[in-house]
Amino acid sequence: MPKTYHLLALKISFSIYFIATWTTIAGMEIFGWLSLLLAVTYAIRFHNELRPNLQALSKLMPWKTCLLLLAIVILGVVLQHEHNPDYRWDIGSLRWMFLLASGAFIVSIIPPSLKGYRIFLILISIIAVYAVFQTFTGIDLARPGSHRAVQPLIPPVSDFKLFRSAGPWGHSLQYGYIAGQHICFAIASALLLIIAKKRSGWIYWGSIATAVLVALSLITTFARGVWISVACSALVMAFYASRPLFIKLFTLLSALGLAGFAFIGPFRLRILSIFDPANRSNVDRTFLWRMNWEMFKDHPLLGLGYMENETRAKEYAIKMGNPDAFLGHAHSNYLQMLSGTGLLGFLTYMFLISYMLYLTVRLWRRLPVTELWQRTLVLGALGAQIVLHIGGITEANFKTGTISHNTMMVWAIVIGLSIIQELKTNYQEA
Repeated sequence: MPKTYHLLALKISFSIYFIATWTTIAGMEIFGWLSLLLAVTYAIRFHNELRPNLQALSKLMPWKTCLLLLAIVILGVVLQHEHNPDYRWDIGSLRWMFLLASGAFIVSIIPPSLKGYRIFLILISIIAVYAVFQTFTGIDLARPGSHRAVQPLIPPVSDFKLFRSAGPWGHSLQYGYIAGQHICFAIASALLLIIAKKRSGWIYWGSIATAVLVALSLITTFARGVWISVACSALVMAFYASRPLFIKLFTLLSALGLAGFAFIGPFRLRILSIFDPANRSNVDRTFLWRMNWEMFKDHPLLGLGYMENETRAKEYAIKMGNPDAFLGHAHSNYLQMLSGTGLLGFLTYMFLISYMLYLTVRLWRRLPVTELWQRTLVLGALGAQIVLHIGGITEANFKTGTISHNTMMVWAIVIGLSIIQELKTNYQEA
């Protein structure tokens, strides 16, 4: 295959993978791995001219941390062999690290474009409108067998017949954290264009319109953790972009929050439910936290096996005297890692996410103000990570395949743009 055709095939496959991360898990898997295959073969065929990219990838990609986490997971699962763990599922759940490496390499040779950003804004706006439509109808077009697949709001949260937006995923939290990452790029674009005094054109108004539509769809998820994490993320981005903008955005969000609390009953009741110890969701979640803490105490070094905390939840519910408890994952990224991979896995995970935040902030500081498009991507990527990590306090969002694919795309943008910046710096110094 000629080089131009190989590169074109890689570009098409990766573009479809990128779109699939907004819509379909099957598309993510198919085109994610196809893109990896095309990237590896492209790197092998043209390794001489790609040597600078590959060397920079080797330097910036957190290989050692990822492989250490993989080793900890494998060892932890093997040591739990008497409980018949699902080796393929538990170990295979870390396949994201290979997609991260290929994605970062691809971004370094095919960086995101404004044309792609236009498509991004249009598609996630359409998805947001669909998500809001679900709130009033409960209709999930992707699951025609049940037009009530979208979770209804339980009284007394609302006197109206409302449903929780779930987007294409059939799950309000999955949609909330994915759309929560997406909105960060629209907010970042709007913030930086305001600073640059370029408050016109399709990029500015498209970003504003998309941010408003996605924000409405996030409100209609009625997911408290999503609301808090996105609000915090927007403030962090504004803080890095401009201190005066941070103050203005803080004032705006505070005013909107107070108005919503005062005049919108469902919003007020969802906020108040955060502090209600008798709230069913709070009761279930706190019991799961205590259960996973007990798992960690029983297996402090390597945990009881990554993902095995879900398999053995019933055992611990009985042990803790609550056999009829709601079961599932830890509802916290941090407890999920502690119970599943022990202290070693938890510290490795914390180092990994801290490194990616460090790399993002470092790239932001190194990019000149004139690089408006790249700075938009980096600021949006910073916000997307904040959404994941703050939301991860009360939801195990990193373990979910749909969200981890989107997170790998965010990290790939950071590493890929860091490679481009490193090569540019090396060229200028030569």
